[in-house]
Amino acid sequence: MRVWIGFGVLLVAASAAVAQPAPTPVQQLGRAIFFDASLSEPAGQACASCHAPDAGFASPGGAIVEGAVKGRFGNRAPPGITYAAFTPILHWDKVEKTYSGGQFRDGRAADLVEQAKGPFLNPVEMNNPDIGGVCRKIAAGSYAGDFVLAFAEPLDCATNGVQRILQALAAYEGGPEVSPFNSKYDRALAGRAQLTAQEMRGYRLFQGQARCERCHPSSPGPRGEPPLFTDFGYDNIGAPKNPKNPFYAQPKDFNPDGAAYVDRGLGAFLKRPSENGKFRSPSLRNIAVNEKTRAYMHNGSLIGLREVLAFYNKRDAEPGHWVPETAETVNKDDLGDLKLSDQDIEDLLAFLRTLTDGDQNR
Repeated sequence: MRVWIGFGVLLVAASAAVAQPAPTPVQQLGRAIFFDASLSEPAGQACASCHAPDAGFASPGGAIVEGAVKGRFGNRAPPGITYAAFTPILHWDKVEKTYSGGQFRDGRAADLVEQAKGPFLNPVEMNNPDIGGVCRKIAAGSYAGDFVLAFAEPLDCATNGVQRILQALAAYEGGPEVSPFNSKYDRALAGRAQLTAQEMRGYRLFQGQARCERCHPSSPGPRGEPPLFTDFGYDNIGAPKNPKNPFYAQPKDFNPDGAAYVDRGLGAFLKRPSENGKFRSPSLRNIAVNEKTRAYMHNGSLIGLREVLAFYNKRDAEPGHWVPETAETVNKDDLGDLKLSDQDIEDLLAFLRTLTDGDQNR
């Protein structure tokens, strides 16, 4: 069980909320790759197509995102990637007695370098037949010369070119544009902003009655780093299916189970039934971006942040309203009947909005 602390103690993290450094040449190169819509097959889809900056680097169009090939859809909602660079590799946490870390919602990639390759080759995403083809497209493009500035060597697809591309993407995703630590909450930690009374009530609920702290700790890191609002652990919170996702009707090449498909999450990757239906807890930073229309949960089954809080609050108090996709491993200890009032929900929403990066006007 994690130790809960007061807001005043969090001021030890204030030093981390200073201005971020300028992006490095490697990060600038990674940005060019991230926004390059010519790197799919056919051309037209970039990394940013599913992880848009104005959507908090999450899905700009809800859960149902079409791939580069018209009519192809994936099984999961694109996750937000802000602060993903701080995620440890997948491991067994002996203290919490759960798996922790890993990239993607199911932890199947060790780090951002390994993760960056996945969407390029996924047939329902960018659909490239091989990663070498991606390298050759970049080598023929307008910013190929930038590899000399970034890595002190030209892009060479016959040797380490692919690795350099993936390293540049990972550097950008770990850089100040994607992970700036400049939310109102960060400014409050640094003494440059003050939470309102309502935001403070929401913060206390977050740590207490709402039990958010259990999976999204707000404590600073061991060296005073600002909190990431995730413990990187895995849980089955009982999210329902998303029947509106066209993935269920995809050809058998992509979905052999059809309408009977069940996303087993970590359990499928590890081939452990005890982990079925479990997905990594996301960072709550930028969770309130597009809060009224955003699709939440691994499959986008809940629309709007208010519905998410209603689900956490009343999942078990209103049986039958939300039927879990995987019932046998649902967490029944930390959510489901929190007895939060309507005012409590409003206060929690107010606090979660303080975690939005670049929110200088609040």
